[in-house]
Amino acid sequence: MREIAPKQQRAILALLESPTIQKAASQVGISEATLYRWLSNDAFKEELKATKQKIVGHAIARIQNATGLAVDALVEILGDKNSPPSTRVAASRVILEITNKAVEIEELQSRLDRIEGILRHKGNDK
Repeated sequence: MREIAPKQQRAILALLESPTIQKAASQVGISEATLYRWLSNDAFKEELKATKQKIVGHAIARIQNATGLAVDALVEILGDKNSPPSTRVAASRVILEITNKAVEIEELQSRLDRIEGILRHKGNDK
């Protein structure tokens, strides 16, 4: 990947933090035209995409780390006889929906693995 200038790196962060291109450009001290020109530059676009992916990856990791707490909260609500019935039903629904989706994903993965195995086997026969 090609290097980008420090000001372009600041522009990438400003783009990710600002609600508009105008505000991002102003934050960095450049014109909107300059920022639009940078946005058409391949190296800048690659760095912007990579930075977005890092941020999303970090957010996903944080969500995954909180999964245990979320499950604990749902189980606690479900088991609390003093919780309103509607709250307990909502917790039950969430648990059942997630469980069902996990089973579906496991079944699909199993089917995909079998299909890939068949295709590999057929590819080796040639």
